[in-house]
Amino acid sequence: MAEIPKTSVSLLSVLANDTANARWFEFYNAYEGPMRAFLASKYPALEAEDVVQETMIALVKRLPTYHYTPDERGHFHNYLIGI
Repeated sequence: MAEIPKTSVSLLSVLANDTANARWFEFYNAYEGPMRAFLASKYPALEAEDVVQETMIALVKRLPTYHYTPDERGHFHNYLIGI
């Protein structure tokens, strides 16, 4: 499976406050591989490109109210996979 990136609190904060920020490319490039690997291992019949795109769209809507608290809510990558 692809390596899961280290969660950047500052990146999440920037993205939560600006849906058009250029750092979305950084975020997408960091998480696309791990998401595709997860989908291929658990749900190989799904179109990974569509699922990743729909997940990113949903994340844009949820991120403004998301608070990264790994001790209480778990790791960010688990939250992302849950979407």
